[in-house]
Parts: sequence; structure tokens; C-alpha cells
Amino acid sequence: MLKNSLYAFTSSIVRFTSNGILLLLLAREWGPTTFGEFILPYIIANVLGLVVDYGFNLHLVKDISKEPEKLNSIFYAALFAKNTITAMLLIAVTLISLVLNYWNLNAVMLGVLLLASVCNSYGVFYNLIFRGLSEFGKETKNIILSETFLIATITILLYLVKAGPLLMSVGFLLSRIAYLSISAISGLKPLTGAVRQRYNLTQAMESIKEGLPYSLQTVIGFMYFYIDTLVIQYVIGSSGVGIYQSGIGILAIGLKLSDILAGIYLVELSKNSKNQEKLKYVAKQMLRHLVIVGNSIFIIMIFGGQIIVKTVYGSNSDFDGVLSLMPYFSLSLLLRYLLYTYATVLTVIGKQFERMMSGLIALLVNLCLNIVFVPLLGIVGASMTTVATNFALCLLYILIVKIQISDLLLTRRSSIVLVLAIVATVFNLICQTEMSITSSALFVILISTISFAVGFKRDEIAYIKNIIMR
Repeated sequence: MLKNSLYAFTSSIVRFTSNGILLLLLAREWGPTTFGEFILPYIIANVLGLVVDYGFNLHLVKDISKEPEKLNSIFYAALFAKNTITAMLLIAVTLISLVLNYWNLNAVMLGVLLLASVCNSYGVFYNLIFRGLSEFGKETKNIILSETFLIATITILLYLVKAGPLLMSVGFLLSRIAYLSISAISGLKPLTGAVRQRYNLTQAMESIKEGLPYSLQTVIGFMYFYIDTLVIQYVIGSSGVGIYQSGIGILAIGLKLSDILAGIYLVELSKNSKNQEKLKYVAKQMLRHLVIVGNSIFIIMIFGGQIIVKTVYGSNSDFDGVLSLMPYFSLSLLLRYLLYTYATVLTVIGKQFERMMSGLIALLVNLCLNIVFVPLLGIVGASMTTVATNFALCLLYILIVKIQISDLLLTRRSSIVLVLAIVATVFNLICQTEMSITSSALFVILISTISFAVGFKRDEIAYIKNIIMR
């Protein structure tokens, strides 16, 4: 499992650079206002792209890992469904644009970014074959090749061409076409009889029906993070969106490791879904690892927020507003690392509908609270709302898992790490204004070291040491 973790970690580091960090560079180079004009169509395009994703990253990987001998039938049923959904989406967007006569520059940029999002969705789709077969190394190779092309393209456009938002959108599209091409060529190799497979509408509709809860969960999860941005756009405008999304960019980078571990453990949990005791064992291990990693990143963000913001965005005073968001985003990050295990367990044990409804409730609560607090407190109110709804969603997931498998999944080790996070939070509230950069760094190292020493077992520490020595 650790070998797969290293491959997945490598993939995500590359994607950090190509997605998260590149967006941060755009914000730094353009400033909050221009970046706000670009990021809103970018978010909308990604939301529409999630319709094409249709939650395949959850149920396709789960199905392939459970029954790899049925790879062909599982994959092509999903592909037929994806093609059907893509055609319906593109037709709907075109018709809506014609009816509303929406053909200005922003509409063109949105259309280009939507095509880029669809290409990216298909690229990810073909790589899901490797995840389901636990061949993470092949996915890593594809990502390194394609994301290197993206980094080169965006960097040239940003620093040499001095491109604006529209030309930058074209750069994203070309890069995603390259990603799709690389992924499709390699992704089809494990399949047999690829030429004989023909489109089957009945099979596609069955797959669409089966994947609906997973699709809604994916859309809800994405909207959960961006519904506040829409409210900020309405209340404050592009400058507020630019500052808030600059903070979200830092949060998103911190959350990437949770995506890595959740993706790996989804495969392991699916393999043991019929053995509840084994399932609990793997789930407890997953929770422990996520809490350890999440706590370390939480400590870095809550004590090093000012350093992170200044490093990423430089001395530009336009981004000073991001500093006020860091304590709240740090807490949201820790809560997300905690709830990922419970969410993944619900998917594996067949309670995707319960997971989806929990997310929907949290989304609606998040929207209502943002409507109230953004006009009162601005972007800080939005970040406070995110913490509150994440906490509520976490409790809801834990309650459902407890009812379903009669276990909270908390071990002594993971509980101690969570207590360390609480101690760090209290210490930050009391002493942060009096601590120097050196003192903050020493405290981060101390708490992280204790978390690793307490959280990891001896054999895991020995394995990590061995990897480092190599």
C-alpha cells in the first residue's frame, strides 16, 4: 500500500504544480481583480465538467477493484454513459447560450474552459482503470507527461507572452487535449476486444442510473467549496472573489494529500467490503494516517499562515486579506481530513445515498449561512461558515457510520493526535501574537514530530525511514 501511496503522492505533487500552484501564480501576476474575472468562469466550467465526471472516480474504481475480471464490461458501460452525458451537456449549454444570446467575451472564455474541463474529465476517466487495478505507477507516468506540458504552456503564456484570461483559457484547453490523448492511448491497453465494442444506449442508461448518487455527491462536494464564492461575487464583486479564492488555493493544496490517501484506501476498503472486521481494520488505519497528515498540515497553516501567504503572493498588499482567512481555513482542513475516512466507508458499504444526502444538507446550510454572514462579515464570514458546516458534516458522517458498522473507528493513537491538534489551537489563540517566526517554526516541528511518533506504528516508521535512506 505504501508503494502505491508513493506513486499517488508523486502524481499529486505534479498536479499541485500544474493546477493549484499555477492558479496561485496567475493570481500573483494578474492581481485580485483580473484573477477574479478569470477564476469565476473557471469554477463554472469545472462545475459543469463534474456533470461529465459523473462520480466515476468513486464507483468505477470501486467496481473494478472488486471484480477486475469484468474490467471490459464495467469500463465500456461507464464509457457509454459518459459519452451520453457529455453529448447532452454540450447540447444543453449551446441551446441555453442561443436562447439567452450569451456570446460575449466571458461566454467565449467559459466555452473554452468547459471544453478543457471535459477533456480533463476524460483523461482522468481512462486513468481510473489503473487505479482500479492498483497499477498506480502507470497513472503517475501519464500525469507527469501531460502536466509537464501544461506547466510549460501556462508558464510561457504567463511570463513570455503576457497572456490575458482568454488566451490563458486556450492554453488550458490545449494542455487538456494532450492529457486526454496520453491517457486514452495507455488506458485502452489493459482492455481486450476494444475494437468490437459498440455504443449501447440501454447499457449507457443503466450505468447512468447506477451512477446517479455518485455523480450528485461529486457535484455537491465541489459546490460545497464554491457556493460561498458565488455569494461573495454577488455581494462584494470580483476583488472579493479573487482574495477569497487565493486563500482557497492554499487550502486546496493542503487538502491534496487527503485525496491521495482516500483514493488508495478506496481500493483497499472495496477489496475487503464483504469482511466487516477487515473493513474496520483498514478504515481505522486510514483514519489514523489521515489524522496524522492532516494535523501536521494544520499546524503548519495555523502557525505559518503569514509566511505562507507572503511566500506565495509576495509583498503585494492586495492579498493581505488572505491572512485573516488562514485560521479558519486551517480548521476546515483538519475537519476535512477527519471526515474523509467516514465518507469513503459510506461509499464502500453501499450507503452512497446517505453520504449524498448528508452533503446536500451541508451544502444548503452552507448557502443559507453565507447569505447571512457574507453581507455582515465579508469573506471572513464565508470562511467561518465553512468551518461550521464542515464540523456539522463530520458529526453527521460519524453518526451514520456508527449506526451502520457499530464502530467510531477512533483508536488510541488517532485520538491522541486529535488532542494535540486541540492543544495547538488553544496555544495559537493564547500566544500567537507574542510568538516570533523561530518560535512558531519550533512549535510546528515539535507538534508534528510528536504526532508522527505517536500516530505511526513502529513498523510503519521503520518502513518510512528505509524509504528515506534509499
